[in-house]
Amino acid sequence: MRRNLKQFITILVLLMATLKAAADDFTLKGKVVDEEEHALELVTVSCPAQGKVTMTNLKGEFSLHLQSADSVEVRFSMIGYAPRKRVFRNPKKQLRIQIVMHPMKALQEVTVTQQRRQTGQTQNLNVKDLKQTPSTTGNAVEELIQQQAGVSTHNELSSQYNVRGGSFDENLVYINQVEVYRPMLVSSGQQEGLSIINPDMVEKIGFSTGGFEAKYGDKMSSALDITYRRVEGFEATASASLLGASGYLGVGNKRFSMLHGLRYKTNKYLLGSLETTGEYHPNFFDYQTYISYKPNNRWTVDFIGNISDNHYNFKPEDRESEEVRSKLLRLGISQVSGGSRTSVGGYTEKLRPHDTEQFDVSDQRTLDEVVAWLMQNGHIPSFCTACYREGRTGDRFMSLCKSGQILNCCHPNALMTLAEYLVDYASEETKQLGFAMIGKELKRIPKEKVRDIAEQNIRDIIMSNSRDFRF
Repeated sequence: MRRNLKQFITILVLLMATLKAAADDFTLKGKVVDEEEHALELVTVSCPAQGKVTMTNLKGEFSLHLQSADSVEVRFSMIGYAPRKRVFRNPKKQLRIQIVMHPMKALQEVTVTQQRRQTGQTQNLNVKDLKQTPSTTGNAVEELIQQQAGVSTHNELSSQYNVRGGSFDENLVYINQVEVYRPMLVSSGQQEGLSIINPDMVEKIGFSTGGFEAKYGDKMSSALDITYRRVEGFEATASASLLGASGYLGVGNKRFSMLHGLRYKTNKYLLGSLETTGEYHPNFFDYQTYISYKPNNRWTVDFIGNISDNHYNFKPEDRESEEVRSKLLRLGISQVSGGSRTSVGGYTEKLRPHDTEQFDVSDQRTLDEVVAWLMQNGHIPSFCTACYREGRTGDRFMSLCKSGQILNCCHPNALMTLAEYLVDYASEETKQLGFAMIGKELKRIPKEKVRDIAEQNIRDIIMSNSRDFRF
């Protein structure tokens, strides 16, 4: 009797749990249509909170089995229609709904205004942009070209540019339909002078990055077609800045036109603003004239003249001051010079000769001062050349670096060569710093065998005047 009672109670509990689980679920069915009551297929129906999702069939119908809760949010979405959502309060058993999807609002009307009709591959650039573009080189036309699509440059102080990966010398330049051999620029960057194109005298700029007309020749990259203006009347402009100055004068009538342009440029103040002292003090002067005479409607006689006076004033200078070296060492650069002399035979002199130096050195400290400074900043001065002498170069050297094994050579070699320098050349203060560092660093050598050999070699360097130990 008791056994039957237990079975009855167990069945009753299971039945109640099943009924409770069924009561907590509900089925959402429905149909999704548009504003004209047409069924919409492939509409996404989802309940993000429960991770349930389905899609409507060809008739726009759907069915989704969900867990009941105080509120259940169901979302409806489809490309081209505004998303909808419905919230159901304490849903039970089965619900049937119909959702109307509304099309998304159309984009506002776009108006395209024609500035000019382009019938070829040459783009006409706005000359007014020359005056609005800041220029560090004084070559405003080239700097405007550098802003065009497909054009790149690698130096903001240079007017050189390349187009779509081409070389810098693959760009054609025409002035009044006459090809100009472009290397008027002696060098690039800080030493670059003024280009042949005077922006004050330009009337039209045509630029093509490819597919240009056959009259421009067979260069691969681009064609720059410059047209100088013909004036009727009188006009003049002048401008000045810390980087240079320019002046322009034009006078003419229907038959005769004459333009004159002067330009001056210097990069001295721009380079002098850098933290490191500049090596260049260039001065560039340019005079250009364009004279045009039109005796009748069939003939035109043009003359373009150009005079340039360029002084580069190049004076080499070592820019590695103590401040710069401190920053470079923090970045991981590990090779610096100390006590460098640039005079012929300068290392044979006891004192540094200044009157015969080939270029100035910013860091005037002696080698002993540089070595002491490095150790004070926690660096180990190393005079090691073991890798070259042992043939650890190329792939062999790289394999040791990648595996980290090079440390077993570099660390003890640095300490041994430093010991040689301290014994032979260092001042007493530098010796105290150096030997204290060597004693500290020997304890950091991980391999006991390498550490023992390094300690013995350093003792031999100090006591028995032995030299040239290396791993």
